[in-house]
Amino acid sequence: MPRAMSVRAPLLAVLALASASAFAACGEDDPVRIDGRELQVELDEFRIVPEDVSVGAGRLRIVATNVGRLTHNLHVVKEDEEDREAPPTDLGGTGTAQPGETATFTFEDLEPGDYRIVCTITNHDDLGQYGELTVREEGE
Repeated sequence: MPRAMSVRAPLLAVLALASASAFAACGEDDPVRIDGRELQVELDEFRIVPEDVSVGAGRLRIVATNVGRLTHNLHVVKEDEEDREAPPTDLGGTGTAQPGETATFTFEDLEPGDYRIVCTITNHDDLGQYGELTVREEGE
């Protein structure tokens, strides 16, 4: 038994380091660029992966897979740039996805601009389940 314990400790340390490195890489400043008409994301406690996305204007289908243990959804909201105290405008999003389920939503004509992507269930946004969606002009 002592031999098994001595092998497990270094293995657990390596796994912890690898997980921390992978998590740190998720916070990079450069958004993931999506050139197709479909954005695929994973929802977990309490994050959206990828969390910063850049897409072209126009039609966009969002496919959100819940890989977590709680229910989640994904909505696109626009904040009022002149009145930061005003609640954001919800432009639409997926229905609620149970653990292991996928939910979709299609925007027919998403205009260029900066948006937030959030889970609107209870306080998930406050717990960190949000990201940024940049919609750029076609050809950019």
